[in-house]
Amino acid sequence: MADPPAPPGIDPESLAAEFTRQAARGVPLPAGRPLQVTLIPGGLSNLTYLVTGPGEVDGVIVRRGPLGHVLPTAHDMSREFRVLTALSGTPVPAPRPLYQWPHPEPMGAPYYVMERLPGVVLRRPEDLAALPPAIAEAIADRLVDALVSLHAVDPTAVGLSGADRGSDYLPRQLARWARQAEGNRTRDLPDLAELADLLAASTPATREVGIVHGDYRLDNVLVTLPGVTDAAGADAAEAGVAVSGILDWEMSTVGDVLTDVGMLWLYWQGVAGIGITPAPGAMPGFPDIAHLCRRYATRTGRDVTDLGWYVAFSFYKLAVIAEGIHARYQRGATVGAGFERVGQVVPVLLTRGLAHLP
Repeated sequence: MADPPAPPGIDPESLAAEFTRQAARGVPLPAGRPLQVTLIPGGLSNLTYLVTGPGEVDGVIVRRGPLGHVLPTAHDMSREFRVLTALSGTPVPAPRPLYQWPHPEPMGAPYYVMERLPGVVLRRPEDLAALPPAIAEAIADRLVDALVSLHAVDPTAVGLSGADRGSDYLPRQLARWARQAEGNRTRDLPDLAELADLLAASTPATREVGIVHGDYRLDNVLVTLPGVTDAAGADAAEAGVAVSGILDWEMSTVGDVLTDVGMLWLYWQGVAGIGITPAPGAMPGFPDIAHLCRRYATRTGRDVTDLGWYVAFSFYKLAVIAEGIHARYQRGATVGAGFERVGQVVPVLLTRGLAHLP
């Protein structure tokens, strides 16, 4: 019986040949043929694969950019690899990068390989609904704690430049996302221009610079859960819940750390009812976003009482990203299901973003 066809965007035979070369150098990889490649669902931009095969290594993860045309600086594999390399050896729970392939061929795009970590991604509403309240609160707390550990890392100390440009980070971000929006333009969206103008007119001064994940949310982390389902109290829950890995570093940079808190706000509660991803803060048993912000403020000493601009900026970014995905879907350059609905959420995101600004 013939092997099943490989998912789009990856060449198992070329990958096997490179794995063999890298394994000979001591890189822990499945070595030999055949390799089994599975597309990991959930992402709407970069493609992620689980690769298993002969040898003692229980699988690795391969990341590459999306199919089709993408804008300059978007979906930068070298950025992800560089940040993960810098974070190795820090308290931040992040996968260890194994090797990077910087060339577009033979996969059609650069890629990198990282270790496979234990844990689950809590992405489906039914996954969240099945969790007891004590476990749900512990997950929320561990999610905040992992972000606190990231924001405690000195970028310069781990070899990441950019701290000296922190004062103009937010204006540069607005300019970058405006270019992204123009490059993805397929239709008139008046609210997009209005939101961009209001953000530019009310940009706050950056208070603290650190490593920014750029897309921080529950379904971008791996969570390990306790082996019991009847935990009656927070102590039992906290003993078994951990964030084992932060994933999807494609938008990571050095900048204003409160942009991550704004993004967490958006995904925890702000996207409720839109249908693109479940909002944990709107699910029974999960604490609301105020609980997460209080914990972040307590653990960091930072003032997070006024996040309106940062939340609006997060809606703006997500709207630009969604519009880019919609443009790729229209060109037939997406892999997987659900892309046909992405364009419909863009106006909703813009309306909600505007509601957070005076």
